[in-house]
Amino acid sequence: MTGSHYICFWKRLTVTVLALACSSLTAVPHASESIIMPPEYPVRKDFYTVDIIVSDSSRLTYGERYRLAALLPDSLSCGDVERLLLFVEKTDSLSLIGAPQLIALKNEALNALGSQEHLPEQLAPTLASIYRNSSQNSLLRDYAIQHMIANYDRVNPEGKMMISELLLNATNKPEGTIGGTAILGLMRLSQRYPAVFSEAEIVKCSRIMTINSETPLASRITAIQVYGSLRPEEFAGWLGQEFDILPSDLLRVSSLGVLGLHGSKSARSIVQKATGSPTDFIASAAATAQNRLSKRGQW
Repeated sequence: MTGSHYICFWKRLTVTVLALACSSLTAVPHASESIIMPPEYPVRKDFYTVDIIVSDSSRLTYGERYRLAALLPDSLSCGDVERLLLFVEKTDSLSLIGAPQLIALKNEALNALGSQEHLPEQLAPTLASIYRNSSQNSLLRDYAIQHMIANYDRVNPEGKMMISELLLNATNKPEGTIGGTAILGLMRLSQRYPAVFSEAEIVKCSRIMTINSETPLASRITAIQVYGSLRPEEFAGWLGQEFDILPSDLLRVSSLGVLGLHGSKSARSIVQKATGSPTDFIASAAATAQNRLSKRGQW
């Protein structure tokens, strides 16, 4: 995916969350990053056919297919575009290629489609179909959301309306990182299109995700960051009541990181209490938050 990029989250969940107190807003998996990076294969740039990339009859390995997909030009024929669209949407497997590699290959195909000089009109409907199909791999559905966000600027008005509705719907999804991807995308799109994406609605969705114990951990962490960055005073008030009973230390660390980045003097009592935590990485996150608050004149 080119354009709006997202920081890789899912590969190193624990490491990333521990870094939240020292880093800026993080996100969910970046759709342009493969699950498994293929080895370097010498491939001529002028040698490609979409058929040998997507066909089950092709005897190419995953690495060879991936390398060819990465070299696809931005001026594919209508036939090649149609083949790629069919490939990314179908749920059939490919011989000799495992499920994780297939998801990575489909993502690279989506990158190629989104990089076309003339964005295919069927890209947005295809992405929507992938997302809506609960039988699709959850990571591919997450990637579909990311590609919707990245290509929003280029889709037609009907596509824009469909994407905005789907993103709001996706914040309610209990699967993996889908909700987190959607709420973060909504926040970023609202910064460019405030008349289309209501900040008040995004705050409402992020708050629901934050306080909902059924929200998956990864999405809840992202929702905490969105909620805390858009409504820092409201977030600090909620956190003051909930900090000790949050079900995960990762949520506490993430919350402290948000307070350090966006909180005000109202966050001091929470941070100060957390500096005395017997859990080392919570105390460390609190110390970092205190330092950041101090540098911003909020301590």
